[in-house]
Amino acid sequence: MSVVPKSWMPKAAMKRIVCHWTAGTYKASDLDRKRYHILIESDGNLVQGIHSIADNVSTSDHQYAAHTHLLNTGSIGISVCCMAEARERPFDAGRRPRSSPRPEPRRLVVKRGDTLFALAARHLGNGSRWSELLQAAGTPFDEASARGLAPGDVLLIPARPGSDSPDVQITGRANYAFWSHRLGLDLVADPDLTFQDPSIAARILVQGMRDGTFRAPHKLARHVNEERTDFYNAREVINADKARVDRGHTQDRGTRIARIAERYLSGME
Repeated sequence: MSVVPKSWMPKAAMKRIVCHWTAGTYKASDLDRKRYHILIESDGNLVQGIHSIADNVSTSDHQYAAHTHLLNTGSIGISVCCMAEARERPFDAGRRPRSSPRPEPRRLVVKRGDTLFALAARHLGNGSRWSELLQAAGTPFDEASARGLAPGDVLLIPARPGSDSPDVQITGRANYAFWSHRLGLDLVADPDLTFQDPSIAARILVQGMRDGTFRAPHKLARHVNEERTDFYNAREVINADKARVDRGHTQDRGTRIARIAERYLSGME
């Protein structure tokens, strides 16, 4: 859970907190930062606005965060980054809803030798989850329909709810071709597999960091091994931006990512 830095909270006589959504994307824009004191992005990161909370003690100088019509004086403005193109009446959550809708299931054509158990193991990570696969009409399989599975049949693989961002991001046709060859899949023809199938994303993540294919020759074992756990410099495996301080943040990327990794590690111990 993110905590608002103490430096963002000046000693000021404020009367209320006003909470909004930005009606934008899941990231804070420059305009959002002009209007609000604190913004919450989709991954939980907090972004500081341009104006200090103290600027809204009085608005007579016109230098303040103008987040709410006729209610800016004495008000702290906090907003969740979401709801682009939302409409109030009739209600429409728009392109960036506060809670991402469940993605559409993926269609799959059964090939010779396929079984529901094997398909569930391949696409859902566990063959015992075969009952989660759906027939083309969207109905579950029972034992009779499972036994009648034949090549050419169409079934639906439920997609995971959650973020509209993939677990792993690879860019460029050459990289998709590289991972297609390595994994024995055609990611060039069907790049959405990296988003729709968590097992594929996991294989790319693990192999890429282990073997240094993301940023040769950087390998994860150089930073995380039996002798050391250096999550800060492990960022080099993915990108050379560990020292970058993003707008609205007080810590660089390497430190922020390291803190997340340390929390995950602590939870597994």
